[in-house]
Amino acid sequence: MGIKRIIKSLFLIFSLISLILINSINLNIYKVIANESDEWPKTYIDKVYKFNFPKTTRIFELAFREHYYYIIDCELVTPNECNISLNMIDPDGIEFEIYNASISFYFENTKKFTVPFGTAKNGTYELKITVETEYNLNLHIAINEGDMCIYDKLVDDVFNDNIAYKVHCFSSGIYNELQFLANLENDTWYRIIAARVSPIAYTLPATQMVNLTIIDPEADPYLIFDNTTYLPEKLEFADVLFGIAFRGSYLFKFGIASAYPKYNFAYLIYEFGKIGQGINETQAYEINNPVNDSINNYTSNFNTTFYYEIPQEGYFLMIVVSIVVVIVIILSMQARKIRIKGLEQGNREKPINKKKYKPNQTLEKLE
Repeated sequence: MGIKRIIKSLFLIFSLISLILINSINLNIYKVIANESDEWPKTYIDKVYKFNFPKTTRIFELAFREHYYYIIDCELVTPNECNISLNMIDPDGIEFEIYNASISFYFENTKKFTVPFGTAKNGTYELKITVETEYNLNLHIAINEGDMCIYDKLVDDVFNDNIAYKVHCFSSGIYNELQFLANLENDTWYRIIAARVSPIAYTLPATQMVNLTIIDPEADPYLIFDNTTYLPEKLEFADVLFGIAFRGSYLFKFGIASAYPKYNFAYLIYEFGKIGQGINETQAYEINNPVNDSINNYTSNFNTTFYYEIPQEGYFLMIVVSIVVVIVIILSMQARKIRIKGLEQGNREKPINKKKYKPNQTLEKLE
């Protein structure tokens, strides 16, 4: 009875775990949708701050997530002039000088500015705003989360799942290289976008050279672009379409040259569309000279590929099921052994039926 109770308890635990996992899968999907709709656009700061004569530095600690633009708006709201600089320190302690200029309340186009900063890492960032002024002044500061880096350059109706996407932080060296592999399909357009996503202050050299070479599976190189980006507030980008002749693994090699070594660089590659029907001369002959039209038409109806995806919770559920099944099998085998052993012991302990004999009879006579 003890083994049976254990087996029943295991089945009850297994059922409860299954229900919890199923509910958690649905809840996670709901949370993702709810968070994206509730949190965006997310506001971090929207307030007027006082900066005292002659120099004041304010530090804001901000929890940013990777691969997003964070839009910093500053506006002078008192009749003053001042010099202002913005420095951003990422979670690894790398400091970016992202803005440095004079602003004046007396001209509309110089009393406020906007700085978009694209992040490469998750974590807590420090924004340092330093103001040098002859008089006390007030500054309106607003920080909001914007689009994902580079995604503001896309057109929704032609965008498919990206093949490669990354925001990479460079903090040293005038020249840097970035390499990665991507699997591409034949007869397909791919759009390649690359840009510096962190601004560079006016007082620093902002010109940046970006080169890209693609090496196909046969080790043949393609020079894609040689572009110059500059103007820190505009963050100009390189954009090109590249058509693929045959499927395989392609090596992308970015070369970035910049006099200012601290910046975040982003690239995005995605399928832009198909080129033609991908029919070569052999396939064209087979299509135009079919052996049996009825067979070809019949089999073409079943030329479908099905894809499925198992969520992470599903793998965990499979592991739990496997463990429970193994435990049940082991316990069942143990129960069977115990039952057989009990029967054997019962047979050995059962009394022997002896023949009746008279008191005067001997054992030999009975035998």
